[in-house]
Amino acid sequence: METTEQEQEETTFKEVLAGLRETRQMFQEIAKEFKEIAQQSKETDKKFQETDRDFQEMKKMFKENEAKLDRMWAKTTKQFGDIGNRFGDLAEGMLTSGLLKKFIKYGLDFDDVLRNVEINERGTKRPIAELDWLLLNTKIALLGEAKARLTRGDVDKHITRIKKLATTENGLLGGKTLYGAVAGIKITQSTKDYAKMRGLFVLEPDGDSVRIEAPDTKPAVWGSN
Repeated sequence: METTEQEQEETTFKEVLAGLRETRQMFQEIAKEFKEIAQQSKETDKKFQETDRDFQEMKKMFKENEAKLDRMWAKTTKQFGDIGNRFGDLAEGMLTSGLLKKFIKYGLDFDDVLRNVEINERGTKRPIAELDWLLLNTKIALLGEAKARLTRGDVDKHITRIKKLATTENGLLGGKTLYGAVAGIKITQSTKDYAKMRGLFVLEPDGDSVRIEAPDTKPAVWGSN
């Protein structure tokens, strides 16, 4: 059965109408997607704003903490300064002629007090060791180490230092009998006992002067070459 021209036109119209409906639906879906994108963009902007507020709050917090750190640093610096002053008082006490007299009762008669002494190998500028303080005469020398807080490790290191000076030829201590001493602002009783047991003198601040405690038995001695 042949299709009439009218039927063909009706079929074409229906197809066009269906296409227009599909196109309309597609545009509606696209419009919906654009709307969702716009909504997401708003939410993103909102998140950026919230993030910016968080950043500003963090920046403010860092500034506040920085101010706190500055105050803590100033306080810590002052505390170290106080320790430094007390350490300076201890050093000044050790540099007085009264200290020399205090060792006489232990049979040690020194002539001079030296501070911050660098000892080199004989005939060279190669350093052997540095001493915080030194008492000496023509025959004997007392080698001292001073710490704000003295520990057993400091005692051991100082004894090692004395042994090295006793066995390495140098001009200042050559031919002298060497003794050892340690000093500190804070010394635990166990550290003090340990130093005295190793044959060292122990010095501590005592008002404007220095208190000396002798070794438990005889002072340790080291002979220099």
